[in-house]
Amino acid sequence: AGKLMIDRCHSLFEAIEKQGKKCEKYRDKLLKYCLQVPICGFNSGKYDINLELHQFVKEVLKRNSNPFTIKSGNCYKVIGVENMLFLDIIQYLPAGYSLAKYIKAFAGDGTEFKGFFPYEYIDCFDRLNDSLDGINQDMFYTGLKSSSISDDDFKFVLDTIKSLDLKTYGDLLEWYNNLDVKPFLQAIKGQKNFFYTLGLDMLKDGFSLPGLSEKCMFSFCFKEFNESFVKQH
Repeated sequence: AGKLMIDRCHSLFEAIEKQGKKCEKYRDKLLKYCLQVPICGFNSGKYDINLELHQFVKEVLKRNSNPFTIKSGNCYKVIGVENMLFLDIIQYLPAGYSLAKYIKAFAGDGTEFKGFFPYEYIDCFDRLNDSLDGINQDMFYTGLKSSSISDDDFKFVLDTIKSLDLKTYGDLLEWYNNLDVKPFLQAIKGQKNFFYTLGLDMLKDGFSLPGLSEKCMFSFCFKEFNESFVKQH
């Protein structure tokens, strides 16, 4: 993807180079913009990164000894290295949004939603090889919510097991993990498309909803100012 972007920008690079050394910094900025790939998570800045903080930071520092970081308390809003930009989609949403609400809002009709998995029942790797024949609703109980899944949700799990011919809890985990990714990506694309209408690249022009809102505000402000200035002169 990065190479394709560079190929498309090749003519622009040539134009910049013709301007001499005074434009080198702009060429470097454009190159970084094209090559830096956004890597998105949902509540990852507060949970996932902190869960594996030592190993994660170790890997980041291998690639950049002085990474670009915006942090608030124990929440990492953004971490940037040469060719990767770690972002948390939570930063682009109002407070209180869950992943299910996000997918429903931006992924569109017909999108598959987050699945279900008996986290607490799977207490060792060997259980992933167990047959799904004995699966029951009580296995989905979680102490975090002090409840299990609903009757309708459990029926959805059983229908999925039958339709996809899932055999083991490992198969169920693979299905669950895939549902964690595909609908999430569709929702990100839907939200990005909204900001394209405002002339903004959501994952490159700001690291939070307030940041994008500020850019949007100033773009309209200066646009109106420029139009007024031209009419008067």
